[in-house]
Amino acid sequence: DSVIDIDDADEKLTAKVRLRFKSEKITKQLADDVRSLCQKYKGKSPVHLSILASDNRRIYAVADSEYSVCADIDFRSKMREIVGEENFELIR
Repeated sequence: DSVIDIDDADEKLTAKVRLRFKSEKITKQLADDVRSLCQKYKGKSPVHLSILASDNRRIYAVADSEYSVCADIDFRSKMREIVGEENFELIR
């Protein structure tokens, strides 16, 4: 067993961030807001995207590593405001 410093807990315990979108709801502003927030909170957790297309097919993608994040409490709160609570998920 090991002890994790509280300041490092978010980064070490979050394996990845998943964001869900419906294709018809994706706007340039939404994409810019998500991109900007990811750049502000740089870290090691990759950002996975799940996009539901209009024909009900689901498209999965992983954002470039330059958009990997530190999913601390501030990041989580701000991203939930941007994409909606139901479209944000931490995967450990």
